[in-house]
Amino acid sequence: SRYYRAPEIILGCEFGTQIDMWSLGATLFEIYTGKILFPGSTNNDMLRLMIKMKGKVSNWMVSKGKFSSRHFTEQGIFISAKEETANKPGNSKHPVEDLMSSLKSVNPQEDPKQLVFFKDFLQKLLTMDPNERITPEEALGHTFIGLRSKPKIVYGKQKSQ
Repeated sequence: SRYYRAPEIILGCEFGTQIDMWSLGATLFEIYTGKILFPGSTNNDMLRLMIKMKGKVSNWMVSKGKFSSRHFTEQGIFISAKEETANKPGNSKHPVEDLMSSLKSVNPQEDPKQLVFFKDFLQKLLTMDPNERITPEEALGHTFIGLRSKPKIVYGKQKSQ
């Protein structure tokens, strides 16, 4: 389950339901593309890939994390414990660097508008700082969720609108 682990878990910060939002983002990406979003072999490697794609870890997470000293200097600089995952001989897992390119590569004929909404939804699910990450309530109101037809109950049976 390392591939779906939120950065606050890796760093040993306090956590709540926001870890589930992160995991949902990683899972949705994998369902759509068939690829693991952050194919790290260790927690440090996972953080390296997250930072490469999503940017810097919030200072408060580095200062409050019980395991931050394993991954960051006292000045908050990330310490990468290994080289690029994709460069490892025999490794077929290639890290994702550009979310939209990865989404487009799956189905170039996909409605571009839906892809933009899907990318935005994933970006909000995969925000590094859990305090800024989309909440379950906000996710339910996101445009991407609204694009799908909602089931309508007719005489005890579900019927798509």
